Amino acid sequence: KKIDSALYFAEQCLLITKRNDKKLSEAACLNVKGLCLRHLGRYSEALQCNLEAFEIANDPGSEKDFWPLSSLGLRYTGNTHHASRLIVLGNLHMQMANVFIRAGNKDLCIYHFARAEKFAHDINGYYFLYYLYATMGIAYKNMNKADSAMSIEQKALALSTQYGIKEKVSRILTYMGEIHLSNSNVDTARKFYH
Repeated sequence: KKIDSALYFAEQCLLITKRNDKKLSEAACLNVKGLCLRHLGRYSEALQCNLEAFEIANDPGSEKDFWPLSSLGLRYTGNTHHASRLIVLGNLHMQMANVFIRAGNKDLCIYHFARAEKFAHDINGYYFLYYLYATMGIAYKNMNKADSAMSIEQKALALSTQYGIKEKVSRILTYMGEIHLSNSNVDTARKFYH
């Protein structure tokens, strides 16, 4: 039910961005709509939303009429409209990675995660990078790459600690517990869960 509601609101936001000719905001809304569709198991529709959003966000001209994303933990001294476009592109790559892992295409999943990571580093977006690493770690666990998954989650934990994202530390510790549990390290997993 909540995903259906989220999809409805994403579609309403999409209408508002189109009506106001906010191209990059439209791409961001398409990304959210794609996320909702992915959670509903409608992968081909999610992929189509992401491809439409990529077409918009790849155009530097889409930056000009955009509601900037100012609360994403940016340590960026340049144009915030440009940074917002890179965040949208990074999020799109992250969503594409999540679609491809569910489709069983590990190579494309890894490719899109790497592209998302590049955008996060380009703008020093520590909050986005934290979120990306948290997501990547679980994806790598699901690809049976436990060592890589743990290393990535440790990066997420370091960022959440370094930048005071305290409410996210427990999430990362839970993910780390899941990774240990997937390797049948029950006692170690229990320590992380605790």
